[in-house]
Amino acid sequence: MQSPRINIWPTIRFFLTPEFILATGFLLAVFLLAVWLPVALAAQALDDSASPPGDAGQIESVLIRQAVSPTPDSQTPDSQTPDSQTPGEDQDAFADDEAAPDLATHDTCAAPAPRVCLSPAAFEGIVPGKSTAADLDRAWGQPTETIAPKDEKADQDAQIRVYDHESLGRIQVHLKRGQVQLIQIQLPAPAAPEDLAEQLALADVRPTYVPDAEGHLLGLAFPELGVLMSIDPASDSLQVAQIIFEPIDAQPFVVRAESNLHGPYQLNLADLEFAIERQADYAYAHWLTAEIYFAIGKIDRARAAAERAVELDRNSASFRVTLARCLAAGGQYDAAIKLVTTLLNRKGLAPVIQAQALVLLGDLIAAGPNRNMHQALKLHTKAIRLADPLAVAKRVAVRRAAKEVLIDAHLATARDIAWGNWQQRTQTVPKWLERASAFAEESIDNEHASLELRLRIAQQALSAYSGVTPPVEPSGWVREARQTADQLLASTDDPLFRQRIHWQLGMAYFHALVSARAGGQDETALDYGHLAIKHLDLGARERETTPADDHLVGRLFFQIGTVHAVGRKDAAEAVTWYDRAAKRLAAPLAGSLLADPRLHGNSLISMGVTYWQADQRDRAVALTETGAEILRSAVAGGLLKEVDLSVAFGNLSTMHAELGDNLAARRYAERAEPASQQRKRR
Repeated sequence: MQSPRINIWPTIRFFLTPEFILATGFLLAVFLLAVWLPVALAAQALDDSASPPGDAGQIESVLIRQAVSPTPDSQTPDSQTPDSQTPGEDQDAFADDEAAPDLATHDTCAAPAPRVCLSPAAFEGIVPGKSTAADLDRAWGQPTETIAPKDEKADQDAQIRVYDHESLGRIQVHLKRGQVQLIQIQLPAPAAPEDLAEQLALADVRPTYVPDAEGHLLGLAFPELGVLMSIDPASDSLQVAQIIFEPIDAQPFVVRAESNLHGPYQLNLADLEFAIERQADYAYAHWLTAEIYFAIGKIDRARAAAERAVELDRNSASFRVTLARCLAAGGQYDAAIKLVTTLLNRKGLAPVIQAQALVLLGDLIAAGPNRNMHQALKLHTKAIRLADPLAVAKRVAVRRAAKEVLIDAHLATARDIAWGNWQQRTQTVPKWLERASAFAEESIDNEHASLELRLRIAQQALSAYSGVTPPVEPSGWVREARQTADQLLASTDDPLFRQRIHWQLGMAYFHALVSARAGGQDETALDYGHLAIKHLDLGARERETTPADDHLVGRLFFQIGTVHAVGRKDAAEAVTWYDRAAKRLAAPLAGSLLADPRLHGNSLISMGVTYWQADQRDRAVALTETGAEILRSAVAGGLLKEVDLSVAFGNLSTMHAELGDNLAARRYAERAEPASQQRKRR
């Protein structure tokens, strides 16, 4: 029996157009932004910064009427063209890991997490917070001097006892209500911290540096022991002037987690869990917990921690930015938009927080149902103007956060241009990516930023270039992503960090697949696709699977199936991939950043064509009807036009006619005709 003439070419042409390529790359890039951790630096310090005059009023309505894509104010020299790289060379890069056959199906947190092991330090038999004045008398004898409070308002039960130590010099012991609160040792001469750590048996504890607001080192803390070494400010080298023994407190654990926020994640979470157990209302600890969960793809836990932080400190703008990111990543698009817009309307908002919120709002608007790249571009460039002067601030938290904004905003601007309706995109997009890369490398060199920034640049470059025509050869950026991932993976045995890097590398391979397929490199595209599966699977094992995760994995399977269907003309092999894609793409994803109705509906319609060619007709009709319904709902909501329904209704008319259902065939033909006429007029 001769196959009916289903209208396949308009559908195939759609999936070969820049619109499809950029939309697919865009969806994955938005999801990446939703799970990529911004540098979380001293949110309270950022919240306390003053707002610039005249820029704290209502968020303005934004429209851009610009025919030529904008360029950065200053440009770096053109980068050299990367050498080509064969995708297959990466096959053995992670031979120590085993890839599972499918993605986003793993149990979370299978491995036991480390916990904090407390060991309060005793100095010559005295433990602050535990030992009493009587214990002190028995162990040390009579003090050289006893100092009573001079202030009448001070606690009259408090006193300071002074002792002269044979080798360590003057020691002060602070007591309150008969209990030792603190031991303060003023060294007779500055000493190297490593020597003191060995002398006091501290070497086995993971210390953390304690800086001031400008990044100058104040001390070295040993949280599990309750020991703090104060650095001599007059010394040219790192020398300790004073040692303090105190009761174990939550704050040093939070400081240690924040100073290592890019990993090791397991140890950081253990520190923060202890801090919250010790002080349940520690809002900053809840916020840092949200940032880490956000980074490793545990979106529900991140949102819960961010909500708790906001509940405890309703004045912190930083906490609200993080909560908005969590809402967006979890698919609550409208709630995220409302939260960040309300925040931008707040008077006195610190400039760096305002810049962070503008970047996020621009990302959300670019990802929204209307895909308003012009409006997003204006928000992103406004964020750059706000952050640029702050990148030289003396306060470390402000300076580093501003540089992070500049990186994010330049990457976002490159995407806005690549995926928007602009002229000279091929000339302009590289300039914005080069600027972002320059900021990233400067932060790595001078701000102790993670090498992960380099992986982010490579992944986002691949994403942006997937929206540019003619297609850009992706192998150079693929090599950059792979080499950076190799370095990061070799630097740690923390499973959460390793799986995060695998996830990011897998998404880089996905974007490379899109570009390679657009360039007609079908075999290379398949290589990239299989590498994407491998690394996304390795990265999925500690994630909390969300509908958005399932959806983007469905996109990957759909892309591989389309290479077989369109490039290789192999419908039988294509449907094996479409089977895996369809179960993730058939259900609507309402309210999500990934819910592009045109792309979503046409993907299902395209799969329907291939199933029909493979003689799986019931499946073909069902997928085509589902795709048509998604498009019809979008038309009813004003997101699409009737013309977008012409292929779907035409295909359904042909299918039902071939199946002998002439009534349904005529009904769909009547609905297809007006849409077809609109298409011809266009």
